[in-house]
This record gives sequence, structure tokens and C-alpha cells, in this order.
Amino acid sequence: MFNTASKMSLYSPTSRLETTVNTDAKLECSVTRTTTDTSRFTITWMFGSQMLLTMDLDAVVKFGPAAGLEMDQRIRVEIRQKQDFQLIIQQVRTSDSGQYHCEVEEWLQDPLGDWYSLEKMSVSTELVVKEKASDFKMNKANTQLKVEEGKQLMLKCSVEGIGSDSTLRYSLTWMFNQYESSSVALLTYSHDARLKYNSFDSELEGRLHFSTPEVGVFHLTIHRSIQEDRGCYYCQVQQYQLDCKGQWSPKAGDKSGFTNVTVQLIENNLHVQKEEQSLNISNLQAGFTIDCVIESRSSDASVFEVTWSRDQRNEGSVIIFNASRDGTLHSAIDNKDLVFGHPSAMHYKLTVPNVNPSDTGLYHCQVVEWIQTAANKWRKIGEEMSGTISVHEDTEERQKNVSFAMDKNGKYLFIKEGEQFDIECSLDVGKEDPTHHYSLRWVFNRPESTSGIPLLSYSYDGRLQYHTENQDRLRFSRPTSDTFHLAVLNSDIADSGRYQCRVEQYQLDCEGQWKPMARDQSGSTIVTVHSIESKLHVQKDNRTLNITNHQAGFTVDCVIDSQSSDKSVFEVTWFKVQEEEGPVTMFTARRDGILHSAITYKYLVFGRPLATHYKLTVPQSNPTDMGQYYCQVEEWLLTANTWKKLDSDKSGVLSIYVHTEGDSDKQTDPLGTALGVTIPLICFLVLVIILLLRRDHKRNSELKKKKDCLWAENNPLSPMPEVTPAAGDHS
Repeated sequence: MFNTASKMSLYSPTSRLETTVNTDAKLECSVTRTTTDTSRFTITWMFGSQMLLTMDLDAVVKFGPAAGLEMDQRIRVEIRQKQDFQLIIQQVRTSDSGQYHCEVEEWLQDPLGDWYSLEKMSVSTELVVKEKASDFKMNKANTQLKVEEGKQLMLKCSVEGIGSDSTLRYSLTWMFNQYESSSVALLTYSHDARLKYNSFDSELEGRLHFSTPEVGVFHLTIHRSIQEDRGCYYCQVQQYQLDCKGQWSPKAGDKSGFTNVTVQLIENNLHVQKEEQSLNISNLQAGFTIDCVIESRSSDASVFEVTWSRDQRNEGSVIIFNASRDGTLHSAIDNKDLVFGHPSAMHYKLTVPNVNPSDTGLYHCQVVEWIQTAANKWRKIGEEMSGTISVHEDTEERQKNVSFAMDKNGKYLFIKEGEQFDIECSLDVGKEDPTHHYSLRWVFNRPESTSGIPLLSYSYDGRLQYHTENQDRLRFSRPTSDTFHLAVLNSDIADSGRYQCRVEQYQLDCEGQWKPMARDQSGSTIVTVHSIESKLHVQKDNRTLNITNHQAGFTVDCVIDSQSSDKSVFEVTWFKVQEEEGPVTMFTARRDGILHSAITYKYLVFGRPLATHYKLTVPQSNPTDMGQYYCQVEEWLLTANTWKKLDSDKSGVLSIYVHTEGDSDKQTDPLGTALGVTIPLICFLVLVIILLLRRDHKRNSELKKKKDCLWAENNPLSPMPEVTPAAGDHS
């Protein structure tokens, strides 16, 4: 063992080294003086208190626990000029910051060739890794953008200060803040070129178009802008950089300024020609034409819906023809063919051929201008009516032959929702004429509406035609030749309004042709349909049932005490509630009669002994059936071909306790228990009393015997022995 004093000295150029992320850090550790010229060294680099790596005398490097599985790929040791040891950390991160200690151990060789070490020495360097200052920024300027409805909207988001660094990429999220609502993401474009639309509004998603014409420049186009597009738009950008391992790591982030978008609605500029005309029809075969000329429109992209109506004396306005915006044509006149024409984009016309007395009146057209703002979304821009055309026909001679009249008195009907109501239209024809036939049309006017809606038409030749989508609820009948009935089934609130029938008289001429002779109309029947007041009530008795016979089962009754309407139907659902669990559906009897059991492990027995009495039986009880049972009733009513839920109510609770066999053995009836204790106790007390009485009787007998023994005859005296004289003298 040699006691050689070490003359080694170490040097580090700096005690603190600052650098930025994703750069290479080099930590120096130099031996400036050695003990001998043949000295060799072992190096240990420490990171904090843990070993990072060590290099032995043969320059073999081993990594320590501080290197981990990832850092050992970024660090290495280089030897320069034999005595300079450099630790290199590639692509440093902020987590690499800390104290690094370089420990050097000098080794000498003795004369026998063996190596021995001298005292260790160390130097320290603090490494500080900082985030690299962001080399990009967003345009923060706030802008105002106004766009006309239906036009496309272009938004731009750009990154400033982008160089030619190919290791940089950007991800973007476009945000939209609608007025008085929170911000939502419209789309996200990731740094790896993946584009994802957010589905909060599928209609808006279909109108978005994203593009990036150059690096750091992003465009968002919104086609066919609508009023809902107004609001605040901005984008959030994240910068990514490619590291030495080929991974993209976030580097910096920023967001742009706000673009406040205002959508200017198309102003109403619709004008329809309002020229007033008067036509006197002399040639009945010629007919007449009602022109509808649009003088100006609000937008070149708009479309029109045109409706022709007729006003007759003492009658409201009745729609006779409609040309919808999608090109669909609908005629409300069934006894003749109306001829529609559209000679130019802003010129519509309707021809009424073969004029008869029922065609006289005031005609006009109503034009509605529509603009398609998005897929399946339309907005009405304006509405305007044309001038009127007054159509007259000389029918004085025919009116002289009028041979019928109608009841002009008004009627009022008050109906409950869901009920049927009947309307009658009667003619006073005087003397019946087999050459006279009648056509009838029933017209309905909603409250505060000026246009009548044709419900049905009955032609003089027996043809019946319905003009409403609710024809399944209409029942037409003609019990007599001069009486017409209309029944409306399953009434709804929307059926409230004014009903009127209009009759035309036809006569068979000598040529076998039916000619219109006269017309008239009835008084109005005002129908008011009231909503049904809920009167549903289910019996709410609470009961408790202890079950010991498992074969018996139990029944959950559901009794409806009152209902809102005689025509209502019920849907009944039974529920079971157990401890620490919510209600669980067991069985449902739907309003259409379908039964559904949610219990799969046993059969439930449904019963309905009365119209308002439902019951559900659970056979063969077991401990799992313990809990609380109740039913819930929903009351439904058929109105206007749709089912309306009137109300719902719950029954009382049936509490079920099922006792197992062990419980039944252990369980005793309180009365039985009392009797079982009392009877043995009474028997014991009676036995004690008997024993005491016998003992008393025995004692009395003995005392009596003792009293009897005191008599001389029962107890003879024994003689005393004689005393001798000697004995007497002695005494």
C-alpha cells in the first residue's frame, strides 16, 4: 500500500451554463495537473445525487439510474487531449436543468504493475435550460366584416415571422363565439395535416371550406351566409418543432385577433303589379286569365310562391290555386281544370275556362318571395298582393229560376278535445225537381284568418273529393236529398274556427248537359274546441304484505278512480323499488294492447278485470321479490290523428316481505309465545299450591295425633325403681 499524496487539480470553465431547449449542451471537466505523467483516471458524472454515467480506466462507459431509458440516447462523453472530459447532452429539455458534478479519481501504477487510486476530486456546473423565445406571433388586430345574406364569407388567419425552418409546423383551431353564447370550435387542422370538423352544427359544417395556401396562412370560407353566422371568429395556433428523434413537440402557441361578422339581411324589394281590372264575360266558352306580374324582386337568387284566391259576395277569400316555390302545383277547384302558365321568370298566369255563375267574384294573386339560406332552410323575404280582377257574368235570367234557399243562421258548438262534432248543411228546395242536382263545398276559416281552406267537395254527379291532409278524420254523408252532414272525428284545438258550406245548383238541359243555375251559402258554424282538463287519479292505498307461503305469490292492483275523458286510453307500468336502488321497470301494458315484461326469470300474470282496473300477479314468491311495488298510469287521447298525453299518476305502495324457511322456524307468533309461557307457569303455580296444601294437611294430622296421646289410657305410666336403705342412709 502506497501513501502517495495526490497533486491532481480540476478545472471547469463555468459554474453556470445557460442554454435553450432543443440545443446541445457541453459541460467541461479538465484535469489541469496530475501526480505523475502516467496517471490514469476514472470519471463519474452525477446529476444531483444520482449517477448519470461512469467511465472506467479502459474508457468503457456505463449509464447510471439518472440517465433513464430515454436520456442515455442523448448523452455521451468525449475525451479531448487525454485529460479533458466533456459531457454532451443533445436536444436539451427544461427537465435537464440542475446541478451536474464531475468526480475524477486518479490511478497510479506501482512497480509490480498494479493500479491503485488516490483521493477523489470533483467540480460542479449548474445547467439552466430555458424555453426558446417564440419566433412567431399572430396578427392581433380586431376587424369588422359585413357580408350580405346568401353571399360567401372569407376569414383569414396568418402567422407572422415565419422563416424557412422546415422543422416547424403549425396546428390551428378556428373558434366561433355567437352572440350571447360561449365559444365553440368549428374545425381543427393538426400539424400532421389532419382536418377535423366539429359536429355541433351539421348544417354549418356543410357550408365550411378550409384551405392553407401557404405555410402559416389559413383561410376559412363560409358559403351561403345566414343570420346565424353573425358573431365573433378567431383562431388559435400551436407551433410544433421536429426533434432529433423525429417527434413533433409543441413549442409555442398564440391566438389571433377577433373578426366580428355582421350578416346583412336582404331587404324586401318585392313589388307586384297592382292594376285593377273588371271583366264582363259574355262568351262562356272563352274563360278569362288572371295575370300575376312581379315588377321587382329582392334578390336574383330568390324564388316565388304564388297563390290565387277568389272573393265572392258574402263569402270570405278562398284559395283556388297554388304554385309553391318548389314547382308543385295544387288546384282547389275540382269541377274544372284551371290552366297554369309561367311565360317568364317574373310572370305567372292562371286561366279559368268555361265560365259559370260560380266563377264570378274578385280575383287576386298573392306572391311570397323566399331565399334559401342553407340546406333545407328558407327565409321569407317579403309578401305582396296584386290588384284585383272583378269578373262579372250576366246571370239575371238564371237567378230568376232559383228554386232553393239555405239556412243563414249562425250556430255555435263547444267541443272538448278528442270528441266528435257534426255540422249540418240543409237546403230549402220547395218542390223537388229531378232535373236539379247540387254541388257542395265545405270551407274552413281559422280564427283571425281571411282565407278559407277547402275541406271537401261533393259534385252534382256524385264525385267526392277531399282537399285536406286530415281527410281520415272527415266523414261526409247525405241522409236526405236536401241535407248534407260533415262529421269531424278526434277533434283538436286547431279545429277551432268557422265552418261554412257553399252550394251550386245544376239543371239538366234538353241536350243532356248539366248547366249551373244558381248558388248560395249557409250561415257559419263557429266551433270552439277546448283543451281537456286532467282528471286522472289512481288509487293510492299503501299496504304491507308478509308472505310465508311461497307458492301463493302476490298481486299488485292498479285501480283508476277517475279519468279525463271517456275516450282516453291508458298505458300502465309496474315498478319495483329495493333498498339503495331506484325504481326498476317490471311490466308495461301499452295503450295499443301490447304487453312487455322486463322480468326474464319468471312469468308475470297480467289481468284487467275492469276497464279501469289493472293488476299484475307475481307467482311463487322468493326472497328476491322483497321490496316496494307501485304502478304508474299514463292517460292518452287520440286527437287529429296524433296521440296526446293528457297526464300521468302513480298508485300507492305495496310493501312485500318474504320470509325464508329458517326465518319461519325462528319466528314465533306473539300470542303463541305468551300462551307458551303463561300455561306452564300456571301449571307450576297450581302444583306448588297443591304441594303446600298437602304439606299443611299432613302437619295438621300430626298435631292432632299428638293431642290424642296425652290421655292416660293411651299413655300408661312406668313404675319407678325401689330405693334401698343403705342407699338412703348414705344420702
